[in-house]
Amino acid sequence: MKAIVLLAMACISLTANAQIRLNARRIAYDKKTQTYLATIARETFGKDYKATVTLDNDTTWQDIEIDHTSVAEGSEYTFRDIQPNKTYALKATRRKSGEEVNASISFTFMPVVCLNGQFGLEYTKGTVDVITPDDEYPGHMTAKLKWRGGQTNTPNKHKRNYHIKFIDKDGEKEERTFFGLRKDNNWLLDAGQADFARCRNRIATDLWLDMAAKPYYADKEPKALTGARGRMCEVFLNDEYCGIYNFMENVDRKQMKLKKYDEKGKEHHGMLWKFTGYDDGTMMGKAVDFDNTKEESNCVEVKYPDFDDVNPTDFSVYAAAQHFVADSSDDEFYSHVGDYFDMPVVVDYFIFCATTMAIDNTAKNMFMACHDAKESQKLTFGVWDLDMTVGQNWSNKPEYYRHPSIGPEIEFWATWNNIRLYTRLKTYKPFLEKVAERYATLRKGHLAVEALRERYATVMNSLIESGAAKREETRWNGDTDIECRDLDLREEQQYMDDWIARRMAFLDKKWQATGIEEIRAEGSKASGKCYNLQGQEVDEHSITRGIYIKDGRAMIKR
Repeated sequence: MKAIVLLAMACISLTANAQIRLNARRIAYDKKTQTYLATIARETFGKDYKATVTLDNDTTWQDIEIDHTSVAEGSEYTFRDIQPNKTYALKATRRKSGEEVNASISFTFMPVVCLNGQFGLEYTKGTVDVITPDDEYPGHMTAKLKWRGGQTNTPNKHKRNYHIKFIDKDGEKEERTFFGLRKDNNWLLDAGQADFARCRNRIATDLWLDMAAKPYYADKEPKALTGARGRMCEVFLNDEYCGIYNFMENVDRKQMKLKKYDEKGKEHHGMLWKFTGYDDGTMMGKAVDFDNTKEESNCVEVKYPDFDDVNPTDFSVYAAAQHFVADSSDDEFYSHVGDYFDMPVVVDYFIFCATTMAIDNTAKNMFMACHDAKESQKLTFGVWDLDMTVGQNWSNKPEYYRHPSIGPEIEFWATWNNIRLYTRLKTYKPFLEKVAERYATLRKGHLAVEALRERYATVMNSLIESGAAKREETRWNGDTDIECRDLDLREEQQYMDDWIARRMAFLDKKWQATGIEEIRAEGSKASGKCYNLQGQEVDEHSITRGIYIKDGRAMIKR
């Protein structure tokens, strides 16, 4: 077994072509374009960059030339006038064969992550390099990696998401920290596969972390976070440029600071669940039974305690809240909803989803957590997978791409995936008053039009000005990941800029100018009509399986 691992690592080493280093840092190599990409400080762009040129110890190269100038190993070379996607000719000779090597060098100021190995749906061993302009280069790091995601792993999808677990030389987990984020062995690379901006998830999550109320137990755990922080970067896979990614933390017990399971007493304390699909268990349309012998029941997946460690699990805390929403009388619901749910967070999530048009995040792609069930069984929310926001649909097929149903003048909570918790709260005047009051406060800060525009523009401009946008467009234009369309990140930024301004004007009209009663869903009066999620009227008696809207509420056809 040891020999097989050594052989695999040797194969990884032989496929790596980055034999040249600048200022002792590895530079990534794209064998498709024969281009090396080095990351340097942003302020260097537009200026000259002086670098000491060295070769790896096991190099086969000699006689280096850069832009037709001979460069002795260990000497300095000055790259003139660094610009995005500007290239500098690189030439060398192989020592034994005399074969000429021709490539080019280009620069970015984005962090660069290099993965090497053969990865699939199960964890396999490989190496990871994280190269930044301002941190010490740690060298090759060993990790277990696999693809992550559901729809992103279908046969016609190519830009994969990755799950990384760092390990030491003995195969034991090894915690590492990057970009000033948490220290952990567990990291994710989010591809933004269907997102024409590639960064909606990152930006929307940061917006949530900035604007949302702290969870109800923040006085005990002030560092608790209800979303995953991260950093945009550029990724190479086995010496091929793979594009723009979001290098990010996990939403887990550690992130949300939930109390650990009592292994000695076999008692649950902190508990975490993730919604994986649209089902009565997540939509809360009717009370359902949960199976403690399964890791996932009614589209509610146990995330903590880990099912492999604690089996059978315990759904009872979440089940009690689900049953309460589904079955309680109006008087009971209004009087006790705050006993089951973290209402300041519930208010902010209501506003957040409506603001960003988070079409896939109200009964799917969200977390519910209990800090310590022995003290309080109240649930708070965590956000996840926010790439389908700010005018991006879940599909880029012609019938869905920038469809009117995700336009900025759409009443979100009347159209998209209404979780019953909110359909009931929308009839409760004190809740609507809190929404209106909180919205007015947020509009002066995080939800001000220019603040939102600047938030998105800052990230998009970094991608464009570093050259990453152009590299992404060149790599992925016409791919089936995006339904054979072409990427244009500058045009997408303009689209989002317009979308944001129109969205906030629409919400102002609904939530401020005309009063809180306008928060109630348009069309909520019983009409008997049935609509699909594209806003098209359909015959209720002939519909197929899926989610539909009838009388202003979600309806699941099984």
